[in-house]
Formats: sequence, structure tokens, C-alpha cells
Amino acid sequence: MIRPSSLPMLAECPQFVSGGDDDTTEYANAGTMRHKALYALLAGDDDKPLLALPEVDRSGVQWAAEQIRLLAPMSDYPLECEVRDSFVGPEFIEITGTPDVVCGPYVFDLKWRPRNYDAQMAAYAGMRTNKGWHKVEVYLLFGATQRKSHLVFDPYEVDEALSKVIEPVLASDQPRPCEYCDWCSKRLTCSARLAQVNAIASGREDWELEQYHASQIESADEMGKALRLAKHVAKWAESVIYHAREMAVKRGQVPAGFKITTKLGNRFVS
Repeated sequence: MIRPSSLPMLAECPQFVSGGDDDTTEYANAGTMRHKALYALLAGDDDKPLLALPEVDRSGVQWAAEQIRLLAPMSDYPLECEVRDSFVGPEFIEITGTPDVVCGPYVFDLKWRPRNYDAQMAAYAGMRTNKGWHKVEVYLLFGATQRKSHLVFDPYEVDEALSKVIEPVLASDQPRPCEYCDWCSKRLTCSARLAQVNAIASGREDWELEQYHASQIESADEMGKALRLAKHVAKWAESVIYHAREMAVKRGQVPAGFKITTKLGNRFVS
């Protein structure tokens, strides 16, 4: 069984397994609070969940609720929040998940910042096409920027989008370092990430470690070498990010696989 919420990660790395660090857990908890506030607004309940959010989050959640009321065909279909559903996807894989909001052949999903969620939205659309709708419209609502993305799926497009992700997973393709590495339970032992570190450290005998899994380093000498290597890698990473931005902004050459985006600043200042 595959969860739709894991599909954006699996699209980037077929070996991804959920289980990140404390920072990602905090991020997930913040998302849960925003969704709770959204559902309360749509249900017309009290605004306590909304007031429990930081001020910078409230306007994004309120905007998302307004967009759903504006776009959902509520005169024709009931508005349903967080209803668990499932269907059988490509390769006879059962896909079970919980869309944020559905209204007939419409799906609405609150995200905070733009990323590629096409596979996840295809899975939610598949749950609706499985009920007989030939065309499903999906709206991704990005609260931080207060922008929306509109996707349309038919059963063929659902199958095509999901197959691109599921087939490499079933084939146990090699792991690929990506933006979701810190969310993965394999982040400390992943061969792809260790290969990146080794590539930077190659040619430096004083950086070579007996053990690259930080939790298994036992001696002070080895931990000292690991810490020095980590600092060098961090400086290298900062330099790459800086020069990549310079290349994109000043020379107009956007690094392959990335794009320049704009975002709104905070609407509130404490």
C-alpha cells in the first residue's frame, strides 16, 4: 500500500522511507494545526483553531477557505473534509489516503509552499475517478504565497502520473539525493548521500573516516575528523548555493532542475 502523501518524496527518490528529524516533525505539526483551522472555518465552527495559529499563518488559511468556498460547486455536491478513501492504482497497488477537501469531481488541497505535488494530486484524483467521474479538477492552495495551481486529470492521466513514480519504487531503483533527504529515515545510512560526502573528501587522507554513520562513531579522534569534514562540506554547500543564485540572477542561467520563484514577505511583524 502507498500513501498519496509519500508520492512527492518517492517521485524524487524511489528509496524514500518516512521518518525525518525533529525539524521535519515540527513542520508536520504546524501543517496539522493549519488544516485543523481550515476545517473549522469551512464547517462554520468557532475560530479558536484559527486564533491558535501564528499571525503569519492565519491569513493564508483564511485565504484558502475563501478559495474553496468560491470554487467548490457546493450547490450540486456536499463539501467533505478529510474523508479517508482508496483505490487500486498501477501495478495493482492499493493507494489509501485522505484528501483535504472534496466536492463532487473537485479536490482541494492546502499546502504551505510551492513544490511538485502532481503525483499526490493524481492519487487524490484517482479516488474520484474511481467513483465514476471522468474528469477531476484539483486545486492546490499555497497558503504562504496565497497562490493556487489548477490541475485536471482523467483516468488515463491519473494512471500515467502514478506509473512514473510507482514503477521505479517497485524496481528498487538506486536512491537519489533530493530536497526530502532530511525527511527520510535512511538519511544517516543512505549510500547516495555518503557517496556525495566521499566525493568531496576524496584525495584527503586526513578527512577519510573509518565509519561514515555518525551514530556509530565511537572514538574522539574519529568524531573530530568527522566534525572537520562536516564543516568543510557545509562551507562548500553554502558556496554552491551562493554562486548558483549569482548565476541565475545576474547571468540568467538557471541551474538545471531548478527555477526562480517569487514569494510574498510576511504580512505581519511581531
